[in-house]
Amino acid sequence: MGKTLNASSLANMPIPLPPIDEQRKIVEVADELIALCDDLEARQGNRNRVSSELAVAAVAGLSSQ
Repeated sequence: MGKTLNASSLANMPIPLPPIDEQRKIVEVADELIALCDDLEARQGNRNRVSSELAVAAVAGLSSQ
């Protein structure tokens, strides 16, 4: 039989990690990217809200004519 991947073999598997300074830099960049994604999500929500309000106003304007 071949080797199996199980909890025992995973527990004994070495996991290489970058130096602590590089880990901190990775976290810093990830935090910046998450903040940008949060900002983009908020802007998209605002854009969708304004778009919906514009559509409602346009339909109301056309209906009153």
